[in-house]
Amino acid sequence: MADAEAARDDGIEAVSIVTPNWTHHRIAAAFLKAGIDVTLDKPMTTTVADA
Repeated sequence: MADAEAARDDGIEAVSIVTPNWTHHRIAAAFLKAGIDVTLDKPMTTTVADA
């Protein structure tokens, strides 16, 4: 989804992630790698390594 949106001329500019804590890193990383801004519900991740 992130890559498809990033490829569109009229794609989204940012996402807000409000999912269970353990899913934040995976989702945020995909959108950030696609160049899409991210806002996260706390915590950013559940491990220091993922942060």
